[in-house]
Amino acid sequence: MSEEEIKQWMAENLIIKNEAHKYTNQSEKAFTQSVQNGIIKPFFEKGEGRSMVRLFLVKELEEYGAQVAARRERLNMPKS
Repeated sequence: MSEEEIKQWMAENLIIKNEAHKYTNQSEKAFTQSVQNGIIKPFFEKGEGRSMVRLFLVKELEEYGAQVAARRERLNMPKS
């Protein structure tokens, strides 16, 4: 796989934490809690503290978002 192919795959399949909560239909706080509890796991993680980089797989976030939506519907809960 060439460098350009890798970059293209990353652009199409990976997302940063600040945008990831949109794919799960959660608030930023709820998303962060899901990550801290190990429910959502980063695909890639590097660094420490405030310089930590976490990348998430879009496909996994969309799947989890569907689970969250189904759970909300069963419980008739509004979006968090």
